[in-house]
This record gives sequence, structure tokens and C-alpha cells, in this order.
Amino acid sequence: MKTIYNLRQIGLFIIIALGFLFAFLSGNFIADENFLPLILGGGFMALAILVLGIGRYVYLMMPVFWVLIGSVSILPVPFDVRELSIILASVVFFSELIFKTSKIRPVYERIDLLLWLNLLYLLSVWIRNPVGFNTLGGGARVGGKPYVDVVLGIMAYVMLSRFRITPGQAEKLPLYVLIASLFTSFAGLIGTFNPFLGSKLAWFYSGFSPGVDSLVPGQLKAAQAGETRLDYFQGTGIYIITYVISRINPLHLLHPKQILGLVSYLTGAVMILLSGFRNAIFGMLLLTGLATIVRERFTGLVKIGTVLFFVVGGIVLLSYSSVELPFTAQRALCFLPGQWDPSAVADAKQSSEWRFEMWRIALTSDKYIHDKVFGDGFGFLRSDYEKMEAAMFGMGAGLGGEQEGLEAFLIDGDYHSGPVSAIRFVGYVGLGLFIPLTLALAFYAWNLIKESARTPYQFSTLFFGLPVILFPIYFFFIFGDFRKDLVFTLFSIGLFKMISGSLRDFKQSQESHGSLDSVEAVEDKTVVRSEAAPAA
Repeated sequence: MKTIYNLRQIGLFIIIALGFLFAFLSGNFIADENFLPLILGGGFMALAILVLGIGRYVYLMMPVFWVLIGSVSILPVPFDVRELSIILASVVFFSELIFKTSKIRPVYERIDLLLWLNLLYLLSVWIRNPVGFNTLGGGARVGGKPYVDVVLGIMAYVMLSRFRITPGQAEKLPLYVLIASLFTSFAGLIGTFNPFLGSKLAWFYSGFSPGVDSLVPGQLKAAQAGETRLDYFQGTGIYIITYVISRINPLHLLHPKQILGLVSYLTGAVMILLSGFRNAIFGMLLLTGLATIVRERFTGLVKIGTVLFFVVGGIVLLSYSSVELPFTAQRALCFLPGQWDPSAVADAKQSSEWRFEMWRIALTSDKYIHDKVFGDGFGFLRSDYEKMEAAMFGMGAGLGGEQEGLEAFLIDGDYHSGPVSAIRFVGYVGLGLFIPLTLALAFYAWNLIKESARTPYQFSTLFFGLPVILFPIYFFFIFGDFRKDLVFTLFSIGLFKMISGSLRDFKQSQESHGSLDSVEAVEDKTVVRSEAAPAA
């Protein structure tokens, strides 16, 4: 007789046993006035109950928490919230493998082959340049954390590829991601305008911490950066824009019935302006144009181009008026002709020159990139690591503050350029392998958007697909970091394979009904109707 294992029942017995142990130890901790183990233990118990309670839905935590790249400082682990969600999902995944409770098998496609070619090459780079962890003693080379990030990215790719979402979940998923992104902006605001409260809340999420860039964990924010750029608005503004244009054709935002959509779009645009990042402005314009092209092709491009021409013209004229835009907005817009604050123009120009100088030094010398053909791998020599730490904390020997910062970024490989960073880590060979992978991912997203037209999966596919289609442009010409972008690629492929498999199952189940224009979502008792479908 075959034994059937119930994962939740087994988990319940484990939780009860751990609960008794935790209750017994709590008395001793309270007596010793040692409350930290109670907080950590209680948090662990809560997470365990949460994971076992929601079961396979824990996989949805990965796309929702993907924007939460701050850490839970009170936990003695070197992982951010995004990574913790992957680790928690991995617990459920391996439990399913052990007890064979999942019947979904992955479907391998051409893009999977390209992905594994990149990963195998990265493995060869690591074999040639083995690296350890400075906190564990390491060796001649330290800084192996990016390899851990890649492993977690592989886990996200594997788990999402095997997961399926219902039409109702597909409709709600972008909203959950947007809420998580709004939380990051809220945390940044608290840290900026109430540093005392922010420093306390930072124990639970590092994004609250004053003076720390919540969107770039592990890097110190320069003292003046908070005055020129509000980093925590950038990502949220982009997510709001993407949410609106995925739900509504951008050209329809001018219709009186879409006033709420227009207000939401303008809110995202204001947040992007306040962030002070020019690349976010480019991202907003490219996303809006692409969302129109997807729906109306060349005609839509002409229409949205005309609208944007008048919008940009109005902004330029506004710069000559008595209305004074915030400094961060002027910094973001100063690439346009107009009368801008000279300090904003100088700050933006200095940032660009600083970036170009990094690229020149990195590509024309052997001091920071030792093997440009095959790559140096992640990490760096221990001596370089100590030099970088000294530069980041302003303890460099004989260098000025700006030069110390430049030195630290050069050693770390944070070149603000996708291709240059790829050459640093995997060389020209690795870059040559990564280029077709990014293009294949963009085409994969484009085709999936067409396939999802007039189905409940269209909204979610547009929301996640529009940024991915633009990803090669962003990586090569605007801003990129191979370490993070490789992990993003792993996650995105897994996410789109999840949507693709879900869409395929949905269409098969609807074939007998003869219509995909309207489908009743039995789960939440609502009727989901597709709006503004793209041309197939």
C-alpha cells in the first residue's frame, strides 16, 4: 500500500514540537533579560507558520518581494528580503521534491539552452578565479557573495518555471508588486524626514535607515547625494508608470473617462522627476512608447511621439517661466534645452564625466580588469578589498575624497555600464554569450505579450514584459551591472515560463468554450475582461 505524505500535517507536528521547545527556552531568556533570541525565535516561528499555511503560494512571494532589496537588520544573516523570500520558497520546493507532491514538470525551450550556456561559462570563470568570503577568512580572493546571488537566482528560475498561477492571481500580481514598491518609497521618506524614527525602524528593514541608499544595498551614500537625488522614488515611479500603461493604452489616458489613470501616471512621472535620475526619465519615455507600439504598432508610435513632443516642449518652456521646479527635477531634465539651475546642470555633468572616466580607466589599463578576454570573475584580491573599504570610508592614503570614491567603484566593478561590468567579470567571451540571452529574453516577452492578448494574463504579461523588452537597451546604453542583471535575467526567464505555462493551461481549458474574450474567474467570483488588447 502506497503511503501518502501530507506536507502540512508533517509541518504542523514540527511546529508544535518547536513551539514547546521555544516556550521552555523563553523562560530562561526572560529570566536573563536576554530578549534578542525571543525576537528572532518568534520571527522564525511566525515565518514557519506563514510558509506552511500558504503552501505553494509562497512562490508568489518571489515576484512580489523582488523590489524589497533592503535587509532585515535584526536577523544575523547576510540576505535581503528578496533573497529571504527565495530561501523560504526553496524550503517548500525541496519538501515537494522529497514527498513528490508536485506534478508539474518544466518545459525546456531554446532560451533555457542559452541560459545554461551562460551559467556554465560563469562556472568556468569561477574555477579559474576561485573566490571566498571575507567574513569566513576567505583566501587570496574574497567577495564571493555575487555567486550566492546567482545560485539564489537559479533557484528562483527553477521554482517559478514549475509554478502556475490562475487568471485571478495573474490579474492581482502587478498590484501586489506595486504595493511592495510603494513601501520602499515610504521607508525612504521616513529615513529622510524623520531620521530618529528611521534609525529605529531600520532594525526591521534597512530601507528606513537615514543616509543609506535603499535601492543600492551595501553601498554608502555620499553626504550630498540626498540633496541632489531622492533614490527611493525612482523604482516606485517606474512601477506606477508601468502599472498604468499595462492596464490602459497610453493614448487613452487623455480621455476624460481615464482621469484616474492619468492622475496615477502623472504621480509616477512626478516621483521620477523628484528622484533626480535622467535614466529614469529615459525609462519612462521608452516604456510609454513601447506600450503604445505593442497596441497600435507604427501608427501608435507616431501618435505617442507627437504627444510627447508637445509635453517635452511644454517642459522646456516652463523652465523659462517664473515657476521653479525642485532641484532634483531640474537635475533629471537638464539634458533638455532650457534654463536650468546651474548647480543641477553641473552636478549632472560631473556625474557623466565621472562615469566616462571610470570606463576609460577600466578599459585602457590592466589595473582593475586583469583579463578582459575571459574575465576576472566575481570578487577581488584581498589587498584590493581592503583598499576599497578604506576608500569607501574615507580612509584612503593620500587620495582626495572624489578620487577615493572613484577608486572604490573601479575596484568593485560598479562601472554603471552593463558591457564594461560584463567585461570585468566574464570578459568579452562572457559578454558575447550574454548578448544573445538578453535579446532572446526580449523576444520571448514580446511573443508572450502577443499570445496573452484578450486573456486575463495580458495585464500581468505587459507589466513584467515591457521592462524586459527594453532591458537590452537599458543594459547596453543607459545603466547596467552584470552581477545584478544576470540574476534579474534568471528571475525573468523563470517568471515568463510560469506565465507561459499558466497561459497554455488556461487556453487548453477554454478551447471547449470557443471564446477567450471573457472568462469567469471561479476563484474570486469575479469576471475578468481584457481591456485594450494589443494587436496580434
